[in-house]
Amino acid sequence: MELTGKTSKELAQLKSIELAKLKLPKFKQDDFDIEIIGEIKEIEVNGLNGIELYAKVNKGKKQVGFGKDGTIEIERFRFFNPPVLVDDENGDIIRETIDERTKEKLVRKLKYDPSEALKRILVHTISLVAKDDKNIVKGKVGRTTTTFYPDAGTGSTTVDGRAYYYDVAGGTWATARGAAGTGATTASATIKIFGIFADTNSNEFDELQRFIATLNTAAINTDEISAATFSIKTATSAVTDDFGSSAVGLVSSNPASNNDLVAGDYDSLGTTRFATDITLASMSDSTYFDFTLNATGIAAINKTGITKLGCRMKRDIDNTAPTWGSDEESSVKCYQADEAGTASDPKLVVTHAPGDITKQISETFALTEIKTQSITRQIAETLNLSETYSGIKSIVKAISETIGLTETRVQSITRLLSESFTLLDTKTKSITRKLAEVFGLSEDADKTGVKSPKETITIKEKIVKLLNGNSTFWTNNTKPSDSWTEDSKPSDSWTNDDK
Repeated sequence: MELTGKTSKELAQLKSIELAKLKLPKFKQDDFDIEIIGEIKEIEVNGLNGIELYAKVNKGKKQVGFGKDGTIEIERFRFFNPPVLVDDENGDIIRETIDERTKEKLVRKLKYDPSEALKRILVHTISLVAKDDKNIVKGKVGRTTTTFYPDAGTGSTTVDGRAYYYDVAGGTWATARGAAGTGATTASATIKIFGIFADTNSNEFDELQRFIATLNTAAINTDEISAATFSIKTATSAVTDDFGSSAVGLVSSNPASNNDLVAGDYDSLGTTRFATDITLASMSDSTYFDFTLNATGIAAINKTGITKLGCRMKRDIDNTAPTWGSDEESSVKCYQADEAGTASDPKLVVTHAPGDITKQISETFALTEIKTQSITRQIAETLNLSETYSGIKSIVKAISETIGLTETRVQSITRLLSESFTLLDTKTKSITRKLAEVFGLSEDADKTGVKSPKETITIKEKIVKLLNGNSTFWTNNTKPSDSWTEDSKPSDSWTNDDK
């Protein structure tokens, strides 16, 4: 597949088409046994191209749950701008980078392998979002775990790279930390992306590095986010920590452009932490380290546009200078986004789903009045209300029973399957209803609705309806003098004792 000379959108679309052709059987990788359910599909959401698949997963002998509460058995995974390259020491795709500080040539070897790339990104994503099997609901399908990648280089939609301060003559800690920045790098596949570097002059520092990544997260749209993780993968011989006890933190960034970095972006990073710091001592070569976003970090995700994140050394965030040592450094060498996308690129994994008010497939919801309503509906029930009454009654009814009321009253009604209910008055009601019933109420009312597939609700009377199960009895508490009582009533009417 020819990927050179393409725009970022064209690249994302071409990669998605290739990945959608894959026919992956069940496979085992790392600790997981993974079964892809159905086909891998190419998708486009809010201008973003990617792939979508459903998967069921076991870890050892136990099934893995997904979702906020772990009840999901089959999760939907989406990957936007997905990778097709993997790191391979025998690969024929060569990436070379020159470290401008050390002049060291860094070489990275890759190979084109869409199948292996998909397996690797799926396994890592599952490791981030998997829950135990305690709450799994069999057959329950999730709404989405989505992975977002930045574009490589500049001029596309998003970008990743480092902005830095560098002065060969050295400067004080305050100067290095508070500078406007002297440079930025975006086109390197492998490079030190954050670090602190001491000069040979006593108590001076000649370089500070900060990492910036922008990601197009518009595919989340109106969904509610329950969790998110930002991940960066270390390269080989990645970690140097001469100062000791160093850590890196996730913060905000605000570069001048969403798709390029300049020297002035160095001072655009914030100091509010979006996640717990990660120590350099905990990092391993060629392994992702993962920031689990806190509530502040989740709130910073732009659900309809570009999310902007950054990484700084802990001492840089806290403005605490390390104990100086000549030419010492604490830094981490990591992979950045590659032009064709690799299974090692930085990424943001977000778990999200529609909010509490949801509608099911093929549902018709027609409400033309002002009303408040809480409804649980069941099968094949018809309810017609057209009476006028006042008073207080409590009614229990059984299946196929007919009730005719010609008084003025206020009533509370609990109803069951397949009954007919004709009331010729104005009333206040509490109703429990079942699936696929027809609900016609011709009055003005207030209503809050929870609805199931294929039901229609039209309400045009002044009512308040609540649904509560199937208890069934009537009581008569207040009524006009010309209405019936338990002691005096027509012989063909009924009371509590009759029911």
